[in-house]
Amino acid sequence: GVYCSDNDELKRNDLSGWLASQGTRQEFTAPHTSAQNGLVERLHLTLMNKARTM
Repeated sequence: GVYCSDNDELKRNDLSGWLASQGTRQEFTAPHTSAQNGLVERLHLTLMNKARTM
């Protein structure tokens, strides 16, 4: 399955249809709960910190 943030754009675009056609489940985090997507949130923090120091 694919785990996505709760974003309307991700729910109504072609990605959802394509994933379904491939037999892949798309799951969404609860709104405003970044802890459910900790790995990606940590990556964003790391990238922003590195960009800030450049």
